[in-house]
Amino acid sequence: MLKPQDEEGIALIMVLAILAIISVWATTSMEEDYIMMRQVENVADSSRASMAAESAIDIARMALEESLKENTYDHLDEMWAKDLPPYPVDDGQVSINIKDANRYLNLNDLVKTDGSADPEMIAIISRLFVNLDVSPHLVGIVVDWIDMNAQVQAGGGAESSAYMSEDYNIKNAPMDRIEELLLMKDFDREIFDKIKAFVIVRPKTAGQTFSKININTASQEVLMALNPQLNLTAVDLLIAERQDVPFQALSTLLVPTWPVPVKNRLDVRSDAFIVRTRARFGRALWGEEVWFERKDMTMQLKYRQRLGWNQ
Repeated sequence: MLKPQDEEGIALIMVLAILAIISVWATTSMEEDYIMMRQVENVADSSRASMAAESAIDIARMALEESLKENTYDHLDEMWAKDLPPYPVDDGQVSINIKDANRYLNLNDLVKTDGSADPEMIAIISRLFVNLDVSPHLVGIVVDWIDMNAQVQAGGGAESSAYMSEDYNIKNAPMDRIEELLLMKDFDREIFDKIKAFVIVRPKTAGQTFSKININTASQEVLMALNPQLNLTAVDLLIAERQDVPFQALSTLLVPTWPVPVKNRLDVRSDAFIVRTRARFGRALWGEEVWFERKDMTMQLKYRQRLGWNQ
């Protein structure tokens, strides 16, 4: 038979156990409430970031369409081309970055519309690779990836047999994304990072055999690859001159400094623009990439994609 003091001890132990259970429950409940509140906040912030990024795309479209009315040429001193810092919106911030697609060399131009390699474009991309300290034999590998024949490109290429150990086949079609380079034989991330600022992947413009390069926006590296007669000093002089007075027509480019085949690849207008928007609210980050093409006096949306956290 339990003594009174024993019963009191048991009761005390039971009370302490119940208090411990209640304490654990209360702590767990508070944690669950906190997590739920955070989830609600994250959803709200994500929604606000998404809407802000969408608004930024509309602003970019309007800015580009306004520039169509002002000039018959595009250059880097226009408002759309300015690198603007993120601007605050309520308790978040939004950024817009616009680049014209015509400042880049189009890798799909390595192969003509009839499926054969373009020797002139191969020479251009090869010069770019050499100037960037990248082996020019990789140009042949890109050509073989795109063209539809089974003949290995002279100077070094890679057809179907080079991909037998991979879990994918050679494409034998135009590239859809620049990241396809990482699938190609002998390409790696280091090489990709060296060239990605100067090349692009886009469909051929309707009615044209290749994508035009805007002489007002092309980089030093692209201009030197286009025209082998230009040295670094000449290109830097051209860039300084266009900053003061952008080219309004190609007629000012004199032969033989700018041979006709090279001039044929140039323009003073850009026909496509890449818009990147980022919006951050709280812990939510929303990024989008949108491609606009010029159609008469409007900008037509060609594609859009959500950007990853590291893009």
